[in-house]
Amino acid sequence: MTSRVQQVHVPLWTVDELRRIPDVGLPLLNASVDDGLIELFTAEALGSPHLVQEFFRELCLRAGLLETSDVPVDVRPQPSATALLGDIAQHLSRPVFDALAQGPRQRSDRIPRPFRDGRTGDIYHAVLNAIAQLKPGMGTLSYEQIRSALRELLIDLPQAHEVSRVLEHMSTIQADQEASAPVLDWDKRNRCLHITDPYLAFFLKWGADVFAVEYVVPVASATQSLPPPTRAKSGNRVPAKPSAQGLAGAHASDAGVRATGVGVRSKKSDADAPSAGDTLNANERAVLGCLSAVNGPLTLFALAERAFPELPPEKANSWVRNSVRKPLRLGLIARAGSGAYSLRKAPKR
Repeated sequence: MTSRVQQVHVPLWTVDELRRIPDVGLPLLNASVDDGLIELFTAEALGSPHLVQEFFRELCLRAGLLETSDVPVDVRPQPSATALLGDIAQHLSRPVFDALAQGPRQRSDRIPRPFRDGRTGDIYHAVLNAIAQLKPGMGTLSYEQIRSALRELLIDLPQAHEVSRVLEHMSTIQADQEASAPVLDWDKRNRCLHITDPYLAFFLKWGADVFAVEYVVPVASATQSLPPPTRAKSGNRVPAKPSAQGLAGAHASDAGVRATGVGVRSKKSDADAPSAGDTLNANERAVLGCLSAVNGPLTLFALAERAFPELPPEKANSWVRNSVRKPLRLGLIARAGSGAYSLRKAPKR
């Protein structure tokens, strides 16, 4: 097949070209959108028409606009434009991104590294956090930029060869995924990282809270209090103090956790085996507590209001999105439709 196959370079769309998507599509729905929002969407799409379509699709779904309206309708983002973009980022580039964060399979666990804001994570999480902090867009990062960001994030800076090895492995990992093109490329000779996929670049900017590593908090008591939210030097956020409602419901959620049997080790008795709730941090327990206090599902926005009432809505929504990941993975809660969650009921014995 030599000389019979040739790569065709498809350039990214310009902002004017992206603007044609809403200019053509919105009149067909008898809808209008603020020009400022259109400018935001076309700028954050990073040259990808698919991202623009994703933005307006979610915008219309949240507004209940599923077909051409009989009367003119002005569509506004719910609850805000930034919250909408943050929610969309959760669903983009996740399979490839999760593979990057997981790294190659190894016989032994990687060394947990302490972050300056109190979190811990291995070197793959640290490097991805550093890249996200730089918000590269569809650009190129030098090794020095990545290492400088790591210096701000971590208490102990990894060795130079460790960082280079991680970047090289990431390029290999993503090449094994089912992506049609590489999402990033590590240039070993010039020591620079190229972000080549708009979806990943968008996720790195707007979905950073989703892949945040664990914040280490002892959870021996559900009524344990935490210090008020503070901002670390690196700019990363520290979990806020959960609401009284979330803490009060945590006792009930613990009972449900133990009833499911999730996380129980077969070689130990039930009395000795740790429950899945023991692995959750205070924010995750607060979310479980809020779900256990109601008889039915709660939307992400309702959970945010109940679990973190003292925070601004956008920040609270972001923290709830991060706090439901582990309970979902452990089977403690379940999705109840689009953007809603409910406490998973214990199986009948």
